[in-house]
Amino acid sequence: MEIYNKRLIISYDELSRTLDITFLHTDPQRAKEILSFIIVQAEKKLNMYDKENGNKLLDYIKSQEKRN
Repeated sequence: MEIYNKRLIISYDELSRTLDITFLHTDPQRAKEILSFIIVQAEKKLNMYDKENGNKLLDYIKSQEKRN
């Protein structure tokens, strides 16, 4: 795993608000597969995070509605 982490390069450009993800591998197709996997997993985690936050916000709104 450590060798993969050394080959993974992530940079964020604040001006353009873009995230660049690069993976160094001798086989470009394998690098693409690894990056695709990383992106899919990141999307899943972000969606889960958004859902949890949305549920918490909804619960808060419901509690405020009951109080009023």
